[in-house]
Amino acid sequence: MPAVNSSPISGQTVCVTGAGGFIASWIVKLLLEKGYTVKGTVRNPDDPKNDHLRELEGAKKD
Repeated sequence: MPAVNSSPISGQTVCVTGAGGFIASWIVKLLLEKGYTVKGTVRNPDDPKNDHLRELEGAKKD
């Protein structure tokens, strides 16, 4: 079995579906803190309940 490198590569992209949910938003936060680029999906990006995602350190709206 090949060895897996568990350290993140800066700028590596990860997709988190349902990013506005409680658990997924914590995963997004932790991934951003570790240097990952995160692409998240939400039902309605303009819904105010997703505003907390834009306020995370390292977040930007694309």
